Amino acid sequence: MSNNEDNNDIYEEPAYEVTKKKKRKWPVILGVCLAGAAAAIAIPLAVMNSKTVKLSDYIEMTYDGISGYATPKSTINTEALYNALAGEEKDAAKLETYKNFAESVSASVAGEKVANGDVLEVNVTFDEELRKDTGYKVSGETFSVTAEGIDPGTGINLFENASINITGISPDATIAVENKSPDEYLKTLQFSSDKTTVANGDSVALKCNVTDDELAEHGYTTTSLSAMYEVSGLSEYIGVEDITKTIADKITEEGKSLIESETADNTYRIIYKLTNNAEYLTVPNTETAEGIELSEFYLLKRKPETDKNGNAENMIVAIYKADLKVQDKTETGYFAFIYPDSYVTADGKTELNTDALIDTMQMNTDLNALNEAVIKSREGSYEIMSIDPGTLTDEKNEVSETTAAESTDVGTQTDTKTESAEESSTGGN
Repeated sequence: MSNNEDNNDIYEEPAYEVTKKKKRKWPVILGVCLAGAAAAIAIPLAVMNSKTVKLSDYIEMTYDGISGYATPKSTINTEALYNALAGEEKDAAKLETYKNFAESVSASVAGEKVANGDVLEVNVTFDEELRKDTGYKVSGETFSVTAEGIDPGTGINLFENASINITGISPDATIAVENKSPDEYLKTLQFSSDKTTVANGDSVALKCNVTDDELAEHGYTTTSLSAMYEVSGLSEYIGVEDITKTIADKITEEGKSLIESETADNTYRIIYKLTNNAEYLTVPNTETAEGIELSEFYLLKRKPETDKNGNAENMIVAIYKADLKVQDKTETGYFAFIYPDSYVTADGKTELNTDALIDTMQMNTDLNALNEAVIKSREGSYEIMSIDPGTLTDEKNEVSETTAAESTDVGTQTDTKTESAEESSTGGN
């Protein structure tokens, strides 16, 4: 081999090897690229096999009761959850796994007396083994929800159809509350007051005997279970300021008429009754009464500490002087009549109790003895006020007079036809 040949071999061999090596590298490089492509495709497949389902999307909230008293309830929309898991899946075994998992999901929520706007916490539980079998991950296992759509209930004024019935005379009038609601449930409710007897100026606390919870169970709400009632416009027992000249004249005429009629009654020996003298039983019964005049005039008012039972609230006592004559004899006597429980109505009319007035008549020839029996004997139970008929006029002392007024939280009062409202000021007879 010549030097040239040696040189050629040395020159060409590296060139061949370089070319050859370059050709060998392409498949290797290509193989690496293909492997990389395969890896890139495998990544989304792995993600698809670990999809996440948000359980809170399949929780449905319902509420029993009205806002403020509702009980929350959470339920699973199992069918919608199953459909979301299954998607386009055709494999029966896989579908069964999804179904079993969906049916294992449950939710609970805590809360009572829930109102619209309240924030509640919901907890979701499920079978973890079944969850693994689905290949799904889950979220929304614990989440908050704002209560909404709860029935607000029907707001009512409990006292709108409450009728207040007051009977009697201040301060001994009695009060009762009658329910006149047309509603089947509301008309069963009962009312009570903190007083059984009332007087003008009293503030009476009325209460409906029901609870907010019970009302809520029937779909009702109210702002108050009680109301204040201001009593006014009742008739009042007569006072000294109410005794006018007109009243005194009326009493005088009644007394005079009774004495005259009793004297004229030929079956009744009034002069014998006055004197207790049996001689008058033997003479003809031709008695007459002359010179009858009002001698003394009193108003007796029961003291607060005196028992009401059997004792009149007040007494007007009129004592008359009269001369009784029979034949040629004359006897001067004193006659007392008692008007118990006289009163003045809300419109200012004075009512005198004349029932059985004649039965109250007492007589004596001694004024002091009669006064002792009729007046002084009652000093322990009554405040005694003497009235001078000669000083009476028809001008009454200035007194506060009230009439039935607008009410609040209370209904119409039966006795006075008061307009219904919530607090009231009214009266009766």
